[in-house]
Amino acid sequence: MKKGMGVIIAVIAAVVIAGIMLMSSYNGFVSAEENVDQAYSQI
Repeated sequence: MKKGMGVIIAVIAAVVIAGIMLMSSYNGFVSAEENVDQAYSQI
């Protein structure tokens, strides 16, 4: 039973880490898009 619980915790941790990585890459994409918009607004 304890072995199964460890596997479940490991899977949840992996999902959380993947979610954090996706959020950070998405935020980077949004900030890059904002930089492009700001550059166009100065033209």
